[in-house]
Amino acid sequence: MTRFVAHFQPRGLVDGLEVQVNLEGPQEWDCTVFAAGYRAYVTRLWPDPYGWRFDRREVFKADPAAPGWARDWAGPFRIYVMEVSRDQVGAETAAV
Repeated sequence: MTRFVAHFQPRGLVDGLEVQVNLEGPQEWDCTVFAAGYRAYVTRLWPDPYGWRFDRREVFKADPAAPGWARDWAGPFRIYVMEVSRDQVGAETAAV
């Protein structure tokens, strides 16, 4: 069975440039249920060499399964989505 995992990267602005910031909680979650409604969108996103797809429209921030702090993040951020098999979910998120 195919699953989807989302990875949230919070960012901050320093002198007008985006920089990574400390996490306020977990940054990855199983977004399979939410991704089912956006399957065509996800498949159109170009994967990086590791299989992560950049969510340019920031759709997955609205996923009810996303950590609350990520949904509430007011600063700049990036979200990546990866399609994985059921047994890869823990392994893939641990590698990031």
